[in-house]
Amino acid sequence: MKFSFIGIEIAVAGLENTNWFEEWDFNKLELIAAVTNKASNQVAQKCDFQLIGRLPDEIFHQDVLKDANLWCLTKADYHKLHVL
Repeated sequence: MKFSFIGIEIAVAGLENTNWFEEWDFNKLELIAAVTNKASNQVAQKCDFQLIGRLPDEIFHQDVLKDANLWCLTKADYHKLHVL
């Protein structure tokens, strides 16, 4: 199952308010943010996503192809970081 969000902030707000890993039985969450979008990349890092790598020509925005960063948060990592 794959979901797309318009803004990374919406996705992260959903992560904070819902345990996606348990309610939807996800094994990992992935975020894609334009390399030039510093705010979105900072949000991903602040929410403990790990940078997996750079995807060339991944985002088409304003008639231009742009590189993107791929971020990932696994269920195991999420549970390690959110121990009660």
